[in-house]
Amino acid sequence: MKNNMLFLLLLFVISIVVVPGPDRTSAIKKVDLVTGQITRCNYDDSSMLHGRYTLHDKAGNLIEEGEFDHGACTYYSVNSPDGTLLFEVRENENYLLVQTYP
Repeated sequence: MKNNMLFLLLLFVISIVVVPGPDRTSAIKKVDLVTGQITRCNYDDSSMLHGRYTLHDKAGNLIEEGEFDHGACTYYSVNSPDGTLLFEVRENENYLLVQTYP
């Protein structure tokens, strides 16, 4: 009887440890009902942008794209609706944003 209780307790503990929690970096998708623009981004535990950020227009064209590291921008670009790159900044080796286009 004692062994059965220990086995059940061990099984219970293992089942709690094995069950994965929610993914904290899952992508958030927001659709603006007025303009039809679609925003996809990730947030960290402090509710700051972390990871990839994209903004598409109603037709699916990429308008804005960026990379963030716990709220700090490391890359950001803006495109025209026809896909032409209009503006781009990147983080350099000194961790400063520098304009790389135009």
